[in-house]
Amino acid sequence: ILSVDLQVYSPDDSSLKFYAAVQDQEKMDMFEEKMRSGVWSQGSYEAGKVTGSVDAPEAGTLMFSVPADDGWKATIDGHETVVFPAYRTFLAVHVPEGHHEIVLSYTPEGLDEAAVASVFAAVLLILLSVSRLLPDKKKRSKTENREEKLMTEEEEQVR
Repeated sequence: ILSVDLQVYSPDDSSLKFYAAVQDQEKMDMFEEKMRSGVWSQGSYEAGKVTGSVDAPEAGTLMFSVPADDGWKATIDGHETVVFPAYRTFLAVHVPEGHHEIVLSYTPEGLDEAAVASVFAAVLLILLSVSRLLPDKKKRSKTENREEKLMTEEEEQVR
């Protein structure tokens, strides 16, 4: 199998770059067979969490067709394990030989800090709203003082 990628490399001098790759089909078949030898059985998928099991005939790397991101965490048989990018793109974990339960979970980076900031802002908003509803002692005392002065003045006028 031969694949060719033709691209305009530099618009300034109109040069072209050709990329060609030859694929050894026998090696690809062996790679595919090895990839299929470990069977992944997906258990469940929900927002931010994937569970499943794998039967690995030998220790190796389990790669998921999920983009690698800093927010991913993984456990194998309940023990936290290292998550890394395979081919700089996909999520992967090292898996020992045998049957294993795997849980992948995703939490966007900064989510905890954003949640704390949101709770703080909500509490502050509630406190400000409640403070507006409470009578202001200074205003009340000034009003009371004015009323007392008026009453005193009225009483003096009546005398």
